[in-house]
Amino acid sequence: MSEYHPFKKNVIGKNGKIIQRWYYYYYDPATGKQVQKACRKCKTKSEAEAYIDKLPPLRSDSVTVNRISSTMFVPGSDHYERRRQLGKSVKPDTLVECRGYLRLIKELWGEKDIRDLTVVEVQGYLLKDTHSGSWKNRFLEILGEIYSEAPWYGCTVVKPEFSRFTRNSKKADILSTEEIEKLFKEKNFENRMFYVMFLLALSGGMRLGEVRAFRPCQFIDKKQAILIDGFLNKKGDRNPYNKKGSDENPRLRVTIIAKVTSDIVKNYIEEKKCPPNELLFQYEGKPVRQEYAESVFKRALRQADIKTGTRKIVPHSLRYTYVTRMRRSASADTVGKMSGHTSIEMTDYYTRAALDEMIDALLPVTAAADHFFA
Repeated sequence: MSEYHPFKKNVIGKNGKIIQRWYYYYYDPATGKQVQKACRKCKTKSEAEAYIDKLPPLRSDSVTVNRISSTMFVPGSDHYERRRQLGKSVKPDTLVECRGYLRLIKELWGEKDIRDLTVVEVQGYLLKDTHSGSWKNRFLEILGEIYSEAPWYGCTVVKPEFSRFTRNSKKADILSTEEIEKLFKEKNFENRMFYVMFLLALSGGMRLGEVRAFRPCQFIDKKQAILIDGFLNKKGDRNPYNKKGSDENPRLRVTIIAKVTSDIVKNYIEEKKCPPNELLFQYEGKPVRQEYAESVFKRALRQADIKTGTRKIVPHSLRYTYVTRMRRSASADTVGKMSGHTSIEMTDYYTRAALDEMIDALLPVTAAADHFFA
């Protein structure tokens, strides 16, 4: 139904005679008052209806980007609850990340009516921006969520078709057997702690955040196994679930490691006398920062005289290397479970017996793990 309504009105013409003209009325969304205006050059009802069909939709400040997004990604808000019930992440880190994008969007177009924001305007901005393709796509995802939120503010709007950007971040490469042998010598690393930490990351296919969060209680030396049950975020806080998990579904996993690595980790734990539930790898009494660990790894590559050329060799390369090498001797399903590429339903309430059963199921992989460095 149109927001504008045509009607006939008697007016006094230039010669003083009363004549009929076509007008239309609408209610101002800001004040609620009725407004009347003439349908110019319209002599019939059909002409008046055609005239008002061409009028722009009525607007109010209730559909500006600022108004719609005022409580988005805020814990306890209606948007937060909708997001939770729709199965979208409401983890604190995710909400902080989303609010970062939202702040920028509001700086750019906060006072603009959501219905006036054009594809050319948005894509034009992003085409000039120097961020990665992945960053730009995430920006578009957050903007898209504003469009989805608009109906809750009485604004029906169709989200434009934004073109996605090519992911221009280069995929991490893997290390060869020769490069592993050259790199994993204690002298190449800043100290023994970093040598053990990166060796464990390689042997267990661990993400950098997972190995930085490693505690002695996760090590089951009699079975050459480690339990991966959390990760450190960029702030240095330990989350009690793995990177792709949540409080409800932590996605914990068990990995069999090579005996040579198991022996080195066991000796290091005994040497450090680290309490079971404290972080094993600490630098100057604090959790190892992600950026610092990355710089240590880069220096170790240079110290080992490993020429990377155009290849991207970073700490995550150890995880890629692990998956590639383990696939030589173990099935994709088994390697997927140990690397966390499949959903494993586990909880913090696993009994020791249940954990032992899970490890025993992986015992056939021990030979493959021991063959890892060969």
